Amino acid sequence: MARGLFTLSRVGLLLCLWLLDVAETMQRSAQLIGIDIKNNLFPRQEDVPSNVTFQVTSILDIPSEWNDKFSLVNQRLLVAGLRHNEWIMAIENIYRALKPGRWVQLCEHTGWLNPTPLMNVYTALFEVILRAKGIDSGLFPSRTADVWTRMVEDAGFEEIGVEYYEVPVGKWAGEDGGAMTENIVALLQGMKGVVVSNSGFGVIAGGEEGYERWMIDLVEEIDAGKTKPKAGYAVIIARKPAYK
Repeated sequence: MARGLFTLSRVGLLLCLWLLDVAETMQRSAQLIGIDIKNNLFPRQEDVPSNVTFQVTSILDIPSEWNDKFSLVNQRLLVAGLRHNEWIMAIENIYRALKPGRWVQLCEHTGWLNPTPLMNVYTALFEVILRAKGIDSGLFPSRTADVWTRMVEDAGFEEIGVEYYEVPVGKWAGEDGGAMTENIVALLQGMKGVVVSNSGFGVIAGGEEGYERWMIDLVEEIDAGKTKPKAGYAVIIARKPAYK
């Protein structure tokens, strides 16, 4: 029986779509599991196929009964959620969970291309928040997947490959670009409380009103597309060696 493991980041319910899209292409005998550290982002079980389940589990503490269990692990967008040593642990746990000869796929944000001026402010704000959380691994903005690739190799994976993608951001780029803007707005709304309560971390002035004004200006700047901004992503694929 084929099995798949999908770890959710804390960005939002949209990340469940990967697992649900995969479920549409597979037989119902294939079991697919999505995990996150909280369940508030999970869809209702009655709204997903019967072979798809979601459960509260951390990639840093997966159960021992998952050893050598999965055919594919897909993990994405945890660059802001894991410290350097936690990344090492996460990748080692993924290695442990995979069957011999099976695959891992990591997808992570590598920064902005052709950023607008206010997107540079966004990056500066994000970096300050990460440092405040103790996440100062050099992974964001990472620009390349070199650090992740080394971690994957050190964990024992082979046949490692990396692909880079550039996704247009803003209404200037059509429907998909507009959806990317919406994702940014959702993330910034989620960050507002911690930013305002910490006096903008010295990056955004004016309290809540100043933060809201900055958000509006940022979205207008992105959607106008003067610099044609894009989001960079890296996808790392690798195979756990088969037993001899």
